Formats: sequence, structure tokens, C-alpha cells
Amino acid sequence: KEFDIKTEELERNPPRVLIIHGGEGKIFSGGFSLPHIYDWKREQLVDFFGTFTRSLKRIIALSCPTISAINGHAVAAGIILSLGTDLRVLKKGKLMLGFPEVDIGVGVPYQTQLLFAYRTNYQAALKYTMTGDLFSSENALSIGFADYLTEDEKTKALEVAHQIISKPGTGPSVTKDYFSKKIAREFEEAGKESGETFLDSWFTPEAQKSIKAQALKLSNKS
Repeated sequence: KEFDIKTEELERNPPRVLIIHGGEGKIFSGGFSLPHIYDWKREQLVDFFGTFTRSLKRIIALSCPTISAINGHAVAAGIILSLGTDLRVLKKGKLMLGFPEVDIGVGVPYQTQLLFAYRTNYQAALKYTMTGDLFSSENALSIGFADYLTEDEKTKALEVAHQIISKPGTGPSVTKDYFSKKIAREFEEAGKESGETFLDSWFTPEAQKSIKAQALKLSNKS
């Protein structure tokens, strides 16, 4: 809910450029915490996932340029969050990026596939969401997911932001608006089309068994 409120505030008062950075460490975001949500009922998950996708739509449609500064591994909801921004700056190194949902028996929602296809290409979106194969920062650059590959993602993201800000008038924001508003509309429609099917896959006996096992494994690690 806090994420929802903060993105609503950004929507009302957008900055000139927004940068989302994963902070220190080797993980940008590992996605949702399975140990917390693995045994939730369907209606709880509808509310939870709905909050995330609603906030992500706001980020996509923000009337200012947006950048993800990816400092480490980004999987599942973590990589989906980075797809909400216009540009992605990746730190060089052995990063793991991708959609491991299918490895626990859960489908990747159509709205995620669509967003990934917009940021890369349709074949890459199909391949990586269907197989669950993780890809490297070099692969990310080759398929278009990464716009910049650098030793210092935060510095580079700030450099790109300052480059955008230095331009006269509102050209970058207006230009971004044309494309992003279209993506946001299609993202929302895709969610309506695929949301129930995604939840159906979450609650199959096979997926429930895998989700519980993964949640317990992660709980033991922590």
C-alpha cells in the first residue's frame, strides 16, 4: 500500500527525471517475498498484485523521463519494476535477470510479456518469459533491455538524467508521453485480459506445491 501511495504522489507531482535505484549490494530486487505471500488466499493476492500493477502503470505513464539504475540481480517482480521505466542502466558483472515464475509452475502475466516486448522485442519476450531462462547483463544489452552497461550504474543514471534536464523546454517529457501513455493503456488492458488466468496458474496443485517448497527454502536461508 505504501508503494501505491508514493507512486500516486509522484503522479501528482512528477520530478523532472525519476531514477529508481536498488541501493547498495548485489540485488536490485528479487521480487515479492514468497515466505510472506505463499499461503495467501486468492482475494488477498488480487488486492496485493493489483496494488503493484496499478503503481507500475503510474510509473509507466509518469509525465517525466524515468530511469532504472540496476545495481544487481533483478528477477520476477524486480525485473518487472525496472520495465516500468523508460531507460535502464545496468551495472556490468554477473547479474541474473529474468522471470523464474515458470520454474515454480506459475505463468508470467500477459501484461508483463507485453511490457517486456515493448522494452526489447516480441521474440525475446516470448523466449525468456516462457522458458524462465535467466539472462546476463551482456544479453540484456543485445536484446535492448539495457540502454547502458557501465561500471557505476548510479553515476551513469545521474549523467543521463542531467543530459535530459539540460535540454531546453519540455521536449523530452512531451516526447516520452506519446509512447508511454499508449504502453500504459495496453498494459492495463492486458491485465484485465490475463489476470484471472495468471491466478489460476498460481493455484494449480503443482504450482502450490512448488511455491510452498520455495517459500520454505527461502525462509531457511534467511
